Parts: sequence; structure tokens; C-alpha cells
Amino acid sequence: MPTSARRRRPPPRSARPASLPRPASRGFSLYECDAGFELLAPLPGVTADTLELVIEGSVLTIRGERKIPDAEGAKCLRRERRRGAFAREISLPTPIDADKIEAQMRDGILRVLLPKAAAAQPRRIEVKSS
Repeated sequence: MPTSARRRRPPPRSARPASLPRPASRGFSLYECDAGFELLAPLPGVTADTLELVIEGSVLTIRGERKIPDAEGAKCLRRERRRGAFAREISLPTPIDADKIEAQMRDGILRVLLPKAAAAQPRRIEVKSS
């Protein structure tokens, strides 16, 4: 098949116009272990004081605001980083112990530790002989 007749692939996400809606970050990573989950979300330009995390059941909501100041005395010709308020909901597969959640923002990365509720954690059952 000639090259010109092939279907063109859509551009990668990073090459899409900035005017298209995007989530708060380019993506997050969610890891699971026996004790719980660890969420890592890159949020460049976001500070800890503009973030709000809410857990309802097994859904974590991250809300915040990215503030990018305009350069004084200059006209912005192109802006590829989104600014303003954002929200992201992340569904977790098991219930979470809301009282033990820890969150830390460092170098533009949000790290959230979400321990599983005691009932959702695996436990060993002893088998007794009769």
C-alpha cells in the first residue's frame, strides 16, 4: 500500500492543541500492595495550599488550582500549560481507611498513601487440626 494511501495516525497526546480539555496532570500512577495504595500525580505549577483532597467511600477527588502568572509588560503568544481550577476523581477497587490517609507535595509530584480498610486487607487464617 503506498504511503500516501495509509490512514494517518492521530497526533500523540502531547502534540494536541492546548485548547482541548485535559485533566489536571498528564497522568497518574496508582500502585497497590497488601496494606493499601500509593498514588503519584505530577502537578507542575500547583502548590500544596491550592490542593484539596476528599475521600468518599472508595473515590478520591483531587481539586486544585494552577496559577501561572503572565510576564509583566509582555504579550503571551502561546501557552501550552493549562492554568486555572481542575478536579480529578479516582475510583479505588477497595474501601480506604480515611483516618490514615497521608498526602505530600514535593517537586511538583503529589504523593498520596491510601491504606486499605482493615476489612479489605488480606489476613491469614489458621487451620486447626482436630
